[in-house]
Amino acid sequence: MGRLKEKRRGERLDRQQFRPLAGPVEPVLGASRMGVVNLLIAKRGYKRYLEIGCQFNAAFDSISADVKVGVDPVSGGTHRMTSDEFFAQLSGCEAFDVIFIDGDHRHPQVLRDIENALEHLALGGAIVMHDCLPMSAEYESPNLSGTAWRAFAKYRERGDLDAIVGDFDHGVGIIRVAPNPSAVELPCGVDELTYEHLIEHRDAWMRPTDLAGVEAFVDAWPDP
Repeated sequence: MGRLKEKRRGERLDRQQFRPLAGPVEPVLGASRMGVVNLLIAKRGYKRYLEIGCQFNAAFDSISADVKVGVDPVSGGTHRMTSDEFFAQLSGCEAFDVIFIDGDHRHPQVLRDIENALEHLALGGAIVMHDCLPMSAEYESPNLSGTAWRAFAKYRERGDLDAIVGDFDHGVGIIRVAPNPSAVELPCGVDELTYEHLIEHRDAWMRPTDLAGVEAFVDAWPDP
């Protein structure tokens, strides 16, 4: 699977839709999905932020990026459409420094969101995912954490992606384009994965760590 494409079908979106948002933002810090995004922005100097899934702007309003784009078919963000529709319109040269995926929590959609995000990720950028560690099998409901963890586990098979999960806030995944030091091999297709697989292989597949471990992971990246 490719990472960045030279061109994509569709026209470039109106540049006015990518304008900086007015007003100061008080960034949320600490062991949460918003805290991880803001940590990346602070440590890596990221400027352009894309959020997939912006219900109530709970995360969107707490991110301190210079340019913020949010996509949600129902509420919040800046673009009222699905993520598939958004990426289909995006020109191949449009790139974001950090892309946060927290939309449809079912793994088929999350797989597409990750692949599309990789195609529009700036050099040295990062993808952040929510709901990578559901608290129980019941939390695999699409209205809760869903099966997003299966998509993360699938991408852990790739040798060109380095990824970990912050073991807080229902699991905050971080993916970057870099050699994978511990690629995994899933025992079956993603549709056949179960919560029991997650429990059995949690450490190997998800590489869970605390906030200090997330900071150490990011600090080890080459200078931007």
